Amino acid sequence: MWAKVDDALLDHSKVFEAGKRIGKNGPATALGFYIVGLLWSSKHLTDGRIPITIIESFSHVNDPLSVAKALVHAGLWEANGDDAFFIHHFSEYNLKARQVKQKRRRDRLRKQAARGAKV
Repeated sequence: MWAKVDDALLDHSKVFEAGKRIGKNGPATALGFYIVGLLWSSKHLTDGRIPITIIESFSHVNDPLSVAKALVHAGLWEANGDDAFFIHHFSEYNLKARQVKQKRRRDRLRKQAARGAKV
């Protein structure tokens, strides 16, 4: 499946705000980490929810939780108590899990019908 990224994110003030909290190479780290989270959520059909245990496993950076908190502070992600983070406005730009599953089902049925018609 695909994840949509607004090209305005490249130089969005929220990326630079998060980057200030992160420190050296902060904006690049913030942007990359945001996209890693977006891709993980899209791949696993979580509607933008990323459990803390998954964040902790993101070895792309030395201290993933501090980067996640910087993204929250900047408004790119939202915190959900003690167990997860959410990508801000995920469903406004990306399909929800149920929509992806419906599309996959339609595609599968269409392909099966096409294979059957070729006989």
